[in-house]
This record gives sequence, structure tokens and C-alpha cells, in this order.
Amino acid sequence: MEQIDQAWLLEQSQGVSKENVARMLDNMEGIIDEVGEVEELHELKPDIKIAISMVRDYHEGIFKEITWEKVAGLTYSLLYLLDPRDGIADTVPGLGFLDDFAVLVLGLELVQDELEAYKKCCKEHLKENYHL
Repeated sequence: MEQIDQAWLLEQSQGVSKENVARMLDNMEGIIDEVGEVEELHELKPDIKIAISMVRDYHEGIFKEITWEKVAGLTYSLLYLLDPRDGIADTVPGLGFLDDFAVLVLGLELVQDELEAYKKCCKEHLKENYHL
């Protein structure tokens, strides 16, 4: 198995398109449900909800303080959770979600500064036009 790190995530996300972002947004409830069902991923749920809102606002042209490369990386990490063909099969007891957790954490770390900027924008604009 390849080493999963920021460079890997950015390399994997090079093929992410705007259609992939739309697909992730269409599946956001499934992503949030999946995260809520897995104890190892549960602690990431609040950040994932905010990250999805940030991507939605980027996709709709509302939030512009993030690069496409980072949107693609985050989108890849979120869609990875739904992919049954990922690095370690999710059906492997005790191990199946380790790679999902690692990829999600990398995606969130990739956009940490932008998440903070997004939260600040939402507070400054009192959530008008923002999905948070």
C-alpha cells in the first residue's frame, strides 16, 4: 500500500472535476451518515459538516478564499469515504476505516486555514448567503 500523506492526496485529487464536487455535494448526507456510524470517524463529524458547507459555498461562488487544488483535495478525501474499493476494505473488522480516517484527516488538515477563514466569514456575515 502506498504511503498516505499530503503529497499523495494532492496527486490523487488531480483528476477531481467540478462534476466530482457536485457529486460529493449531492452525497453529503451519505458522507455525514457514514461518518456518524463509524466510531473512529465520529470525532471528525463537526469539521466535515463545516468543510462540506465551505465547498458548497465555493461551488456556488460565495466563498472564494480557497484554491481549486485544495477544494479538489478535500473533495477527494470526502468521496474516498464512500468508495468501497479504497485501500483497506471497510468490511475488514477493526482496520477497514483506518485508511478512510487517514485520508479524511489529511483532507481536513489541507484546508485547515481555509476552514478558519470560512468560519470567520460566516460569523462576520451572520450566515447570510453561507450554508453553515
